[in-house]
Amino acid sequence: MELLDDSASPGTTISAPGLIPSTSQRFKEVPLPMNLREDTERTFVYDSKSTQVARMVYYSKDSLRDLAQFYIRQTKDSGWKLISTTQVDESVALQFTKPGRRMDVNIRRQGVGRSNQLVILYLPDEGTS
Repeated sequence: MELLDDSASPGTTISAPGLIPSTSQRFKEVPLPMNLREDTERTFVYDSKSTQVARMVYYSKDSLRDLAQFYIRQTKDSGWKLISTTQVDESVALQFTKPGRRMDVNIRRQGVGRSNQLVILYLPDEGTS
């Protein structure tokens, strides 16, 4: 699945260079691209033997499209299934599931000259099997 690139001319095909996965991750099955800056004031992580719940907030200089394509490609390696994709003007929302887990990836443009905001919700999901 390829997302639209609003910076390209109509009819232009753009090949995403592909972001490099970071070796530093909070959760093994939640991929993160390199060069993210974490917003520690807005991030919440609860990790115990029985439950993992997180709202992780990051900022990236990478494009909205490149960040979305990173998640569409990288989640397959961790066993995630893409359930929905919503692309509206300045944002992209991706929803993934796997047995017992749900991950929502929301990427939002912050404005000219500012980093894009990446919010990842990582939750238990009893509805998937």
